[in-house]
Amino acid sequence: MSSCFVAIIIRHKKLPKPFELFIPLLTLSLAVELIRFFLDENNSISSFFFSIYTPFEYSILSSFYFCVIKNIKVRYSILISIPIFIAISVYIQFFIQTQNFFYKYLDVLVQSPLICLWSLCVLFQISVDESEMYIKGNPVFWMAFGNLIFFSGSLFSYGFGSYFLNLKHKDFSDAIFFFAKILNLILYVFYIISFTCSIRRK
Repeated sequence: MSSCFVAIIIRHKKLPKPFELFIPLLTLSLAVELIRFFLDENNSISSFFFSIYTPFEYSILSSFYFCVIKNIKVRYSILISIPIFIAISVYIQFFIQTQNFFYKYLDVLVQSPLICLWSLCVLFQISVDESEMYIKGNPVFWMAFGNLIFFSGSLFSYGFGSYFLNLKHKDFSDAIFFFAKILNLILYVFYIISFTCSIRRK
């Protein structure tokens, strides 16, 4: 993650302007990871930052897609989804999940298919607009492709991980949640490629 942060700080002026949105996103991501490293996961400060991270992440990623997608209907759908998701996420984190750990990642399960949908829209747009040669040098392509892999995997890992944990099958849940950590590493690799790839112009 720190490598991603360094890459975007160094390269953001050479990337399309929407990529500047990843500076606050990665800043908060780094802060959350440091807080979780130094504080217990059940600490009130750690819990608070974890609770606000998902709606913040969705707002930033959706704003990014809103900037790069050309289709007006999709853009309006993204715009409308942001306040709706924030309200759902806050309700889940501060009211529902406090009653049962099973619901801790419920907002991630709502977020994941939405981000996958916006990512597919971007990838389809790029495939129509550009040739294979230009796609390889398009940072938006690598960003959207990385998000598609990560969030489609998150839908599985956080869904089944929470399910098995609720059934007291800790070994199964730990194995599935470990898969989520691998997905994180894959996402950061795609982010670094996106931040550092050479932009080819037609």
